[in-house]
Amino acid sequence: MEEKQKVGWWKRLVAGVKTLERPTKQRGKLQRDHSRLLAFWLYLLLFTILGISVLGIFLALNTRSVVNVLDREATQPKVTNDSPKGINMVAGTNFLTPFIRTYMTVVNDSQKLEAREKQLDAYMVQTEGTEQKMSYFSVQDIKGDRSLTSATIYNTQAIRGGTLFQYKVVYVNELPVTKVIEKVVPNGKGKTKKVKGTIRATQAVTQEALLNIPVTTNGRGYAIQDAPYVTETYTLQTKIVQKKTEAPAEYDGTEKKAIDAFVIDFFSKYASATKADMAYMMKTPESLEGMLAFDTVADTYVVKREDGFQVQATVQFRDKTVQIPTSESFTIDIIKKEGQYFVTKLSHERSF
Repeated sequence: MEEKQKVGWWKRLVAGVKTLERPTKQRGKLQRDHSRLLAFWLYLLLFTILGISVLGIFLALNTRSVVNVLDREATQPKVTNDSPKGINMVAGTNFLTPFIRTYMTVVNDSQKLEAREKQLDAYMVQTEGTEQKMSYFSVQDIKGDRSLTSATIYNTQAIRGGTLFQYKVVYVNELPVTKVIEKVVPNGKGKTKKVKGTIRATQAVTQEALLNIPVTTNGRGYAIQDAPYVTETYTLQTKIVQKKTEAPAEYDGTEKKAIDAFVIDFFSKYASATKADMAYMMKTPESLEGMLAFDTVADTYVVKREDGFQVQATVQFRDKTVQIPTSESFTIDIIKKEGQYFVTKLSHERSF
């Protein structure tokens, strides 16, 4: 019985040893698995870095392409032909400036006239599939020259397919003339006589007109869609009558005299003080910096408000040298700040 127990104990010991060895093999397997996993992540990181690098290069090239497109759009702003408002007035004026100079300058010389015609034709709209049958700028059988004195943008009007640019032009027509003159010449000893002769001269006539130029666009640039023409200059001035605005009740309380005195003091300093010095009298400093001299406050209209007062005034300034007066309308909002009046808002107009 004891031997059986010993054998049984020995077998149990051997079996226990075997069970202790298995974990060792298992740990070896786990270590090999970690190595493969580490290699997998390393390869994944490598390919990820490579992919990001390729994507970065692609995005850089694409960004550069987009920037180039934006640069082109900045130099050639998009305009639509559907609405005359799409034509940029500044760009249109720059487009027409050399055209007007060439158009208004006419020199009675065949080569110069031919060069002028080609230059002006380049500004015109071209009809697709057809040849230019005639030029609006062909000049023949002329007797004199024309030179431009000045050209000023006068008005623009919406027309079908574009904008009509109107320029006030002052130009000089020069006509060669032959004048008959008399001159005194010697005629023997101590005698003279009058003889008639001719000289070549130029008769210059200054004229003024309104040059009308219809301009259209395709979104990338401008062209002249029809022949320019001249008309008489018309006045831009007209009589405009506005409806009278009902003014609020005028304040006439105990602070009226103090407010009037403050207004005089304020605009006196507004004319002479610096902008920095005006900071203690107004929220947004503003001044004439001594450009004009304060003269007088012609009238004031004070309205009581919940947070203070609103004052409308007509103020007269004068030029310091020639004393020419300048009148201007103001509206100022004032409040009491630390016992003193303070301007919270100033506008160069009357609100009613």
